[in-house]
Amino acid sequence: MIPVMRPGDAVKIIFCDPRQLSVGDIVAFKTEGRVTVHRALRIKRSGTEFRVFQSGDNLGGGSWLRNEQILGRVSKVVGWDGREYIVPPASGGLRVRCFARYLHIVLPSLVRSAFRVLLFGRQGTWAREKDGQ
Repeated sequence: MIPVMRPGDAVKIIFCDPRQLSVGDIVAFKTEGRVTVHRALRIKRSGTEFRVFQSGDNLGGGSWLRNEQILGRVSKVVGWDGREYIVPPASGGLRVRCFARYLHIVLPSLVRSAFRVLLFGRQGTWAREKDGQ
């Protein structure tokens, strides 16, 4: 999460209903028994199901979080030197950058999947063989 926070910094988490999160928020979540904080790049709401695609600011990949993994939103960072930094709500420009970053992470795998379907068809055989060529 550099430059927003560095290893050793402490964070203040506002525990909230995951439906109150928005794209661009720094989200605290539980994974493998540890608490991690990363930025929310995309949010999917479908009935009672709620999922957040998260990634660190300097990481190449990301993953989807389930509703029960999410603890809340980071509101303040306390640096190793004792300085406190308020984490502002996500602005419109930050939301656009988050969506662009999400596409940058996810789009290559979508393109590869589309080419696989074009070349091999849905059943995994050559598309030309199905046409009798």
